[in-house]
This record gives sequence, C-alpha cells and structure tokens, in this order.
Amino acid sequence: MSLSDRILASKLLAPRTGVRLLARPRLLEKFTDYQSRKLTLISAPAGYGKTVLISQFAGQVKAQVVWYQLDHFDNDLALFVQHLLAGIEKHLPGLGVEIMDLVERGTDLQKELRRITTALVNSLTANLEEEMILVIDDYHAIEEEAVHGFMEQLLEYLPDKVHMVLSSRTLPPLHLGRLKIAGLMEEINLEDLRFRTDEISGFLLAENNEPVSGETISYLDEETGGWAAALRLAGLSINSVKVRQKASARRTNSHRKEIYHYLASEVLQNLPQDLADFVQSTAVLDFMTPQICDLFLDRDDSYEVLDSLEEQNLFAVVGEGDVYRYHHLFRDFLLSRLGEKKSNLLQKAGQCYLQAGYPVRAVECFLGAGDFGRAVHAVENVAGTMLLHSRWQTVRRWLQSIPEDIKQEHPKMLLFEGVVLLNSGRLEQAEGLIRQAAEALAQTGDQDGIFQTKLYLARILRSRGDYGQSMQMLEEILPQFAGRPVAEWYDMTMEYSLVLGMRGELDKAVHLLNQALTLAEQEGEVHIAAQLVERLGEIHFIKGDYSKAVTVHHRAAEMAPEQERQSFLLRDSIATIYHDWGDLDQALEYAQNSLKAKEQLGMTEALPYALQQLAVVQAALGQFDVAEENFMRSIDLAGQLGGEIFFQARSKALYGRFLGSRGRLEEARQLVDEALEMARGQSQFIYAVCLQAAAPVFIWQGEPQKGAAMLEQALSVLEQIGAKYSICVTCAFLALAKRQLGEDAAAQNYAVRCLELAAPESCIQLFVANPEMMLPVVRVGLEKGLAPEFVKEIIRRMGEQAAEMLAELAVHPDPAVRRRVIAPLAIIGREQAVKKMLSDVDEGVRDQALAVAQTFAQPPKAEARPVKQETQPHPFAREACLQVSCLGAFHVSGGEKEVAWRTTKARDLFAYLIHHREKPVQKEKILEDLWPETDPEQASTLFHTNLYQLRRAVKNVAGEQPVRHKSGQYRLDEEMFSCDIHRFESLAQAAGKAVAEVDAQDLEEAVALYRGEYLEGIDYDWVAAERERLNQLYLQVLDRLAHYYAAEGQYSRAASCLRAILRANPLLEEAHALLMQVYAGMGDRMAVLQQYETLTEVLEEELGVDPSPKTRELYYKLCSEEE
Repeated sequence: MSLSDRILASKLLAPRTGVRLLARPRLLEKFTDYQSRKLTLISAPAGYGKTVLISQFAGQVKAQVVWYQLDHFDNDLALFVQHLLAGIEKHLPGLGVEIMDLVERGTDLQKELRRITTALVNSLTANLEEEMILVIDDYHAIEEEAVHGFMEQLLEYLPDKVHMVLSSRTLPPLHLGRLKIAGLMEEINLEDLRFRTDEISGFLLAENNEPVSGETISYLDEETGGWAAALRLAGLSINSVKVRQKASARRTNSHRKEIYHYLASEVLQNLPQDLADFVQSTAVLDFMTPQICDLFLDRDDSYEVLDSLEEQNLFAVVGEGDVYRYHHLFRDFLLSRLGEKKSNLLQKAGQCYLQAGYPVRAVECFLGAGDFGRAVHAVENVAGTMLLHSRWQTVRRWLQSIPEDIKQEHPKMLLFEGVVLLNSGRLEQAEGLIRQAAEALAQTGDQDGIFQTKLYLARILRSRGDYGQSMQMLEEILPQFAGRPVAEWYDMTMEYSLVLGMRGELDKAVHLLNQALTLAEQEGEVHIAAQLVERLGEIHFIKGDYSKAVTVHHRAAEMAPEQERQSFLLRDSIATIYHDWGDLDQALEYAQNSLKAKEQLGMTEALPYALQQLAVVQAALGQFDVAEENFMRSIDLAGQLGGEIFFQARSKALYGRFLGSRGRLEEARQLVDEALEMARGQSQFIYAVCLQAAAPVFIWQGEPQKGAAMLEQALSVLEQIGAKYSICVTCAFLALAKRQLGEDAAAQNYAVRCLELAAPESCIQLFVANPEMMLPVVRVGLEKGLAPEFVKEIIRRMGEQAAEMLAELAVHPDPAVRRRVIAPLAIIGREQAVKKMLSDVDEGVRDQALAVAQTFAQPPKAEARPVKQETQPHPFAREACLQVSCLGAFHVSGGEKEVAWRTTKARDLFAYLIHHREKPVQKEKILEDLWPETDPEQASTLFHTNLYQLRRAVKNVAGEQPVRHKSGQYRLDEEMFSCDIHRFESLAQAAGKAVAEVDAQDLEEAVALYRGEYLEGIDYDWVAAERERLNQLYLQVLDRLAHYYAAEGQYSRAASCLRAILRANPLLEEAHALLMQVYAGMGDRMAVLQQYETLTEVLEEELGVDPSPKTRELYYKLCSEEE
C-alpha cells in the first residue's frame, strides 16, 4: 500500500483562498535568494495573509512544492511523518516507503528521531534533482515535543536543494538560533504583513474593479491597521468607490459585526480561560505595562502573561519600555463585551494610571466613566503642561466633555478655555476668559495661577505687536520664580525670548535661553531642554546661521519624546532654510507638512506664517497661481485673527515683492506702502525686515535712489542685530540699485559682501531665482576669486544663463580670472570654449584647460571592450536604484534626485555602512567608531535616531530603505546601490599592466572618477587607511598614464599627469625625473632647469638631502643634449 493510501489527501493540497490574489512584490522580495537559506518563517495572527503570500511565492518559482496543512490531529509524530512523506512522494515516487518502515516498526519514535531524520535527508540528497519547497502551514497547531524535535533536526540537516516555508499564528517553540546567526533563515512577521496604503489601494481596486479615493484608503488604513481579514470584510461592504471619507466610514462600519464574529470564533474562544479573562479585563487600558497590569488586576505575573500574548501574536503590539497595546479593532471588540462592568473598570484604570504617573491616561479614563470630579482634578494637574506642548486640542476635547456648571466652579478650567481660544486665534474671547480666570484666582490666592494668567496676557500683547508692554509684564513675573525648579518658569522664558527676538535683541535672547537650558540639563528636564534648544534654533535662523539652526533643530528633535519628535522638524523656519539653500523640493515638503500639521492641530494663530512660507516656496518653483492664493490667504487670515501685526506686514511686503517681480508694479506698490505703514509702529528690527522686502519694488519702478535709501536704513539696523542672511539679501539689492545709479565701486563692494555672506551657508536660491540681477555679483566673485566652489554651484544651477558672462571672462586680461572660468565653462557643457583655451598664452591656463578637457566623456570603442558574460538574473532580483560617490565629496543619489541628509551623522552613518559594504557590522562597533566619546546609552539613542533619519532620507529618493538588520548586525542591501569605488578599482587594474599594454581610456576614466580624496570632509579614524590606499592607487594610475603618454610622444598630457602627482606628493623624485624628460621631449630646456631646481629645493627643505646621483646624471644628460 502506497503512502498516499494512508493519509488524508486534502491536507496535502494548497488551500483555496477564496479571494483574488493581490501581488505583493514588497513581501516577495523577502524570498529573494531563498535557495541560500534553509527556512522562511512567517508568523502573524489569523487573517494577515500568510497562506496567500506563500501561494504567490509557490506560484512564481520553478520548484517542486510540497504543501502540508496542519491541524491538532498532527500532534502524532507518526502521522506527521506519514503526511510529510506522502507529500514528498508525489514528486519522488517510492522515496518514503523505506522510511515508513522505520516509523511503523518503532515503538518509541522519539528515540528513533535521529534515524528517521537521517534516512529522510539521505533519501532527498540522493534522489532530488530539482529544487523542492516544503510548506508547513498552521504550525501553531503543534504542541507535541516529538514533532518539534523532528522539525529541529530536519532543519539542521536539510539538503541544499530543499527550502522550508513554515507558517504559524504564534512563534514556534523551535531552537532556531544557529540558523539566524548563520544567515540561513528569513523572518516575515506581523509588521511586514500589514498592508501599506498602496497595497490597500490595489486590494480594493481588485475587489471593486474601480479606483477608490485616497480619503477612503486613509480611513481604512487607520481603521484596520493593515489587517488583511478586516480589509477583506470592509472591501465587501463598500458599494460605491467614489465616496467621501465620511460616507465611506459610515458604510465600512457595517463590517465590524463580521470582524467581531471572526475574532470571537477564531481568537477568543481558542484561548485558555485565564488568558481570555486577562485580555477582557485589560481592554479598558489603552496601553499597558506589566506594572500597570499588576496594579490593575492585583496580581504579580503580568509580565509573563503579556510576553505570552506577544509570543502568540495575539493582537498585542509591544513598543519600547515593555509598553503593550492591543490592535484597536481587537480592543474595540473586547470593550463591546464589557457591558455594565465598563464604567467601574474605567474608574479603577484611571486611579491606576494616576498612581503609575500617567495623568493624561487617567483623565481619559475618568471622562469615559463619567467621573467628572476626578477628571477635573486630573485636568488641573496636567493641562498646563499639555498646553505648553501644543496639545491644546486634547485639552479642548476634555473641556467640552465636562459640564459647564462644573467648569464655572473651577477658575483654572476658565483659564484653560481661554488658552484654547488663544491657540485657535480668537484673541478677544481669549482675553475675556483669561481676565475672568485671573479675578477668580486672585480671590482664591492661587499665585501660580495668577502668574499663568499674566503670561498668557503678555502673549496676547505680543501678538498685537505691543512688545514693550508684553516685556514689562514678563519682567514683573520672572523674578518671582528665582530659585524654583525650571519646570515652573521655563514657559515664561520661552515667551520672553520670543519678544526679544521680535525686538531684534538676539544676543540677549540667546543668553536667556542658554541660562535656562543649563538649569534644565542639571535638573534632568530633558523635554524642557528640547523646547529651549528648539527656540535657540529659531534665534540662529533669524541670525542667518542656517547650518547651526538646522543642527540645533535636529538636536532638539533627538532630545524630545518620540511622539513629539517629528513636530520639531515641522517648524516653518526649516522650510525657509531649505528654500534659501536652493533645495526647493525639500522646502516644499517641509512647508506643506508644516501647514498640514497646523491645520490638523487647529493652530489657527500659526497659520498666517505657515501660509506665507509656503507661498514663498511655491513662487520659487514657478507655481505662481497657488503662491498668490496663499499670500492672500495669509494676509486675510492674519487680519481676521486681529493679532501678529508683524506677520501681516511682512506678508504684504513679500506679496508686493512677488507681484513686482511679475511686472504688476502698481498692485505691488500699494501692498508695500500698506506693509510699511503697519510696520512703522513696530520694533526697529521688524521695520527693517519690511523695508528690505519692500525696497525692490521701488527699484523696479525706476526709483533706485529711494530703494537704496530704504535698504541702507534697513542695513544699519540689521548689522546691529547681526542677521546675516537678511544683510546678504539687502546687499544684493543694494548692488542692483547702485549699478543703476552708476556707483560701480559701491555696487562691487556690496556684491563682495553678498557673496561672502551667502557662501558659508550655501544660500544659493537668491542667485538662481534672480539670474539677471545676480550675474554681476557672480562675475565679481570670479574676478576676485571669492568662494570658488559656491560660485561653480551657482553657475551649474544657472546653466546657459551664465554662458555669455563666462565667454566674456574667458578673454579677461588677467590669466588668474581665465583659469577660474575654465571649470564653470565645463560645468555648463561648453567643451569647445574649454578646448579653445588649450592655446592660451598662459601656461597655467593651458594646464588647467587640459586637465578639464581630459574629463570630457569619450564614446567607448565597441571592439576594445570584451563583453562580460552576465549570469541569468534571479526572478526576484532588482537593479541598483542608488548611485554612491565616495571619491571626493560624498554624494548619494537616485536617478537625478540627490539624497538630502537631515543630519550630518545620518550621512556619516550611511558612509560608514558603505565603508563596510562587504560585511555586516555589530551595533557596538558602529557606536565605538561614530560616537567614540559618547556615553553608550546616549550613543545608542543617537544611533537609532540617525538610523531612522538615514532610512527616511534614502527612502524619499529610492522608494525603499537600504539598511538590513539581523542578529544585532547592520549592513546595506548591496542590490540597492552602485559605488564609484567599484568602477574606479576595476579601471585602475590597467595600471598594473606593462606600458605597451595600457588602455589609456580606462586610466583616463579612472582619473576622472577620482574627484578627490575618499570620503572628503568625513574625518574619522576608520577612514584614514582606505583613504591612503585609494590615494596611492590614484597616483599609480597617474604614473602609468604619464609613462604611457611619454612613450607615445604625447608630452603635454604626460606633463599634466606628472604635475598632478607632484601636487599630491612633491617628494616623489622619480616623478620629477620623468617630468624633466617630458619637458626635454617638448624642447623646453628652461622648464627642465626649473624642474630640477624645484626638486633640489623640495628635497633640501623637507629632507635635508640632494637629488640622487641617478637624477643628477639624468639632468646633466638632458642639458648636454640640448646644447
């Protein structure tokens, strides 16, 4: 009797999914190179698409597939082996008969495990000609130790041609450590299986045969958390795909009954009673720790229970610090079953949260239970801090839930309501409530409450532009808090620093913030320190210290709690900085995200400035209609709010300048006149900023004298304050005005100052956006040799617009100017102009032109390139999507888009992983090499923060993140990138050939690739050895090229190579000797003499020796030949 007659055949069939299969390339990529691994483990709760994924994988590979679907009856080792052998026998008839004899004869199969496994492995090895996939589905059904033991032995000795895919709702109790360490195992978990928004879109399209709106997709993403089963049920209930989110939400709510039924039958009823009671009772806790659960349930084993929930994938998501949450659908299901018990459990949960130090959670619980007395007490303790951290919408929701009569009995509730109104931009109503609260608090003698009312009244005065009165009120309050903890008064320091900033007293603001920051750090108030550091970033922005501002902003984000970290990077100033740096895509992303966040949070008061910044970026991108719309929205909204006079005035001035640049001068003039009138009553700093923004309109209207006077008035104030970028812009427009007035010397001086201020911070957009106005400034830079790299980048961005100016400078009487023009000409593709300069009368110009001309790409000769035999690509392999340049400045790009590093350390971390591209690196080694002097715990935090920034930055360009993590080691996905070092080393191999066999084209390409030292500007100890190795290889390439060209009689090219070698290492006597021979070949006896004298001086000065006898002999020979 064959094996197939002894088993249940349906268990060896791939299950029918009953649904359309949506291709999921993101997950199928995890099977790439499955042949090199023994096991792919897929673990997730019911309904996450494990079986569907395996079906897709099995359908795409050319291999024999054995599918074994388990249930609880398979806890019999004999039955398990029988079914497995029967599945294999379908492809290898007769293979299992001998092994089954062992199974049937054995009285104690556990003792026969080794023999059974050995027989199976040997039989597979001997008989298997094709690859085989063993799919073991629903392994969570197995509890029998003998089966686990058989599986462990089978996996350890699995033949190379066999790969196992094991699917389970829980993490299987198998010892898989050795497979993990050896890299022989791939894991796919719940997080991997969650549907992303693009996959939800594709899934619903397949279900409905029509596209579904983005709003519906976002709703379902939030509703289901990417759970496939819930998506399936929701998809079936959507009758119309072109619906608004609200309508979609109404329809998709109908699927919850089905989901609850699914959870009851598939999850809850299969749990042991004690575990079911635990999850049912703890459903009122929106987040759990073992300590909170112990307190709540009066037990001491919650850690083990929660750990068990995680291991069983029971819809419990674990975060940092042993914090657990149930999947929100699972939690809603559990809450729906509590009935009358819910209120009492919520009250108890609130008291536990208070005792554990989570007052915000406590408020939610008390409100949910209708216990308003406890809720008010908890709100009074926590709302002040919440408001400081911009979480006023949550406070508003709390206040709306508390009956009006209860709020009237508590003055602080009135204060909080006033602050909520203030944050939503309703200044008049806010002031009324805050003053009412102040009177009530005065009667109760609550001094801290009175101080809080004064703080918010000072903020209202500042919003109205009354900085003097605001400052006076704050100066009355601050001394009252001397000697008290920083947490009690730092909010007043924050407001005071903002007033000082508006007055232009920047140094005073920095001093004040640094004082508070020192105390916050001493007292361990990390969150407060983050807020103070962030405000310091704003001050650095106003001062024009952009790099420092961004660094400080990121430092603040790293210090902040994780849930608030992203908000630190949504500051409007960040968008402005990236705009001024010329990174308009990044600036637009920041500006849009900032506006969206403020709208979502209801931060009406902050919207005018956010709209203004977005409009500026959109105008720079040429999106003129939407820019104009947002300028008008900014002005109208600021007027409606009745506050922030500065933002109203500046928005009008910038809008006027925008219209002026578009030729709408009459409208522009009216706007800037209104702006100046509004700003006249403000501080000198604010008036100066508005003068600077308005003055160009007067210049464009033919009034350069008036425009220059306005700019000079603004400049005198801005110089006192030290606002560098504002000074830079002011000098740019002054240069324009002075040129129009015929004051060329003054115009040139302002141009020099503009460049000197713009270059250190790479503020390129001013030049790119105004080429006609700024080309004369760039010309001054080339003539005087100012900021050469910055000027080259300007010209690269300007392109053909700079061609005429460069052509004029190419015949400049000063050879130094002509030399400076060569690289810019090459940058804009003017090869002929560069080659024309090969005949320049100045040798330095000729050398520079030759060096640049040699970098021009030459088409390869097909017959000279042997075709490399490519191996057949893997069915799941993908092409490199990133290009990495390590030679010279470090750059990473995807296509035409360059990766924008949000922190320098994120860039350095990527460079480090490129450096170690051939093998993974332990986290401890990374911390040691990148943060050598930092406390290990802090270094670990910085590592994870920058790893997140790295992944995000690369994903924005490549569409996926590049870092892989396994067993505590990190590496880059090699398939994602190509690196210039690979190409350089490949080409440089020609340097090892004899001169007669040299392929000069390869070596020239290698020289062109070597744009500078390895990881130029990234200075760590681990860089040095590789930098030196590649530099020596570069010198070898130049040396071989020099010998080749000398042998071919191409002396000019040989001389250029040798001069490059000597610039790198002037002590190379052989290079000096060959250069003398080259000069002799060119017939330039004077150059031979000068080169020998240079060699003599260098050796004497550096080493105290004379040239070797061999070199002296060569020199005398060359001189005698000339004679």
